Amino acid sequence: MLGANITVCSPATIPPPVVFGADILSLSAAWVQNYTLNVPATFNYNHGDVALQNAEFCNVTVTYTHPGHGDRITVESWLPRKWNQRLQATGGGGWSAGRFVLSDFFMPGAVGEGYAATTTDAGLGSAGSPEPWALTSPGNVNLYNLQNLGYVSLNDQAIIGKALVKSFYGKDPEYSYWSGCSQGGRQGMMLAQRYPTAYDGIAASAPALSWTELTSSVFYPLLVTGWSGASSPPLACELEFITSEAVSACDPNDGVVDGLISDVSKCHFDDLSAVNSTFYCSATQKRMSVSKTAALVANAA
Repeated sequence: MLGANITVCSPATIPPPVVFGADILSLSAAWVQNYTLNVPATFNYNHGDVALQNAEFCNVTVTYTHPGHGDRITVESWLPRKWNQRLQATGGGGWSAGRFVLSDFFMPGAVGEGYAATTTDAGLGSAGSPEPWALTSPGNVNLYNLQNLGYVSLNDQAIIGKALVKSFYGKDPEYSYWSGCSQGGRQGMMLAQRYPTAYDGIAASAPALSWTELTSSVFYPLLVTGWSGASSPPLACELEFITSEAVSACDPNDGVVDGLISDVSKCHFDDLSAVNSTFYCSATQKRMSVSKTAALVANAA
């Protein structure tokens, strides 16, 4: 691995990157020492367990804007002393483009494997929902923010990350990669489509695509609960029991009883047939009956 000189971890020696159509507002740089963290694979998508022991890296944070858009985007990059000569850009999750709670694992995970790492907030902060940024006023979408989340900030992140790597190490990364899941997976798919030369490789897991259908599918079961007249939604254990009943009914159809429904087209299980069936619910720690609402919600879902 290539070693870096910590004396270059300073705004005075790292020039602001040049991004067409953007103005750099600030650049800060701070050397981080003795960084120790165990990163579990469950919080390190597309990678395994990573253990950092006394890691050292330069944390460079760049804030910029697209003049006239009123945005303020932050890209954070970690440039390790022990570098594998590669760049890994990390994605977001949920409604966050990046630089959110899971970035505290993605970034150390990347550095722990020797990568220089980057993350961007797309100018939206770490908001868990679109409410703070999606509208300019009721019924009017903030298109600049939506475009930043959708794609603009992704290419900017690649440009800024590569520029900082070159300034800090004195050479371009030999290879650069994108790694993300869910929102990060969608970002990876968008990069492949709009900016195919931004990275040499893309790991896009569980991409959250087709938002109109995705959002509708998430809320439809909730609407069904309301339409049924129920005062509260079904318990998770009810839905789990209905699922187990469906698997039990349809699992043998493929000739092998293995707990899997291999051919959904041959499964004609009626969720309503489970109504009033009794089972033990671990949440309530007692036996209960499946409600009609639970069956309707399971069917809707």
